[in-house]
Amino acid sequence: MGYQDWIEAASRAVDAAGVLAVVMGAVLATVFAVTRVVRRKDEVYRRFRRSLGRSIRRGPELLVAADIIRTVAVMPTLESTNRGLSTLRANLCKLEKFAYFHRMSNSIPAHVP
Repeated sequence: MGYQDWIEAASRAVDAAGVLAVVMGAVLATVFAVTRVVRRKDEVYRRFRRSLGRSIRRGPELLVAADIIRTVAVMPTLESTNRGLSTLRANLCKLEKFAYFHRMSNSIPAHVP
């Protein structure tokens, strides 16, 4: 197993960690919300939204890291670097839009009659 194979395996592992962060975060947020509903606790929706948002934010960060590893370490040609920068720019735009909508959703009251 050569250098490029190790780097490719590492980037795949970081990709898997990103997907796992989103999925496990969503599952745990749902389980905690259901438990809070059953116990009739306060602010179930707000806490659910906050913990789900955290897991959704962590996933793309890891996916972007995997793209950077793949782009920089595996044959850094001009074409692959341009492709990596395009991917990075697209992911940053998505994160910026997500952050904007997250800020806007926090300004809406949690309990709407």
